[in-house]
Amino acid sequence: MELEPWEYLAFRLLGNPARFQMLRALKQTPMTSREMAKDLELHLGAVSRDVSNMQDAGLLNIEFYNGRRRYIVNEQSLQILARHILDLCQESGEQT
Repeated sequence: MELEPWEYLAFRLLGNPARFQMLRALKQTPMTSREMAKDLELHLGAVSRDVSNMQDAGLLNIEFYNGRRRYIVNEQSLQILARHILDLCQESGEQT
């Protein structure tokens, strides 16, 4: 099965420990870039760049709360990526 371009990008982005940490934090609660940078002790510029890239890859959505842009996890995209991993596990099991 061939992946869509956004799926390749999403897997690549999640290979970075800081971005994976950001995704895990956002699974708990929506946050702004500034909140993530503070809570995770990351540089604000890097967080802003990474959330923009993660949004482009379909991993994050934006919601506006009290006039502030907060990032939330796109659950549907995560489920699609998880299915690809499970399919890969099943394929490798069939070959042995």
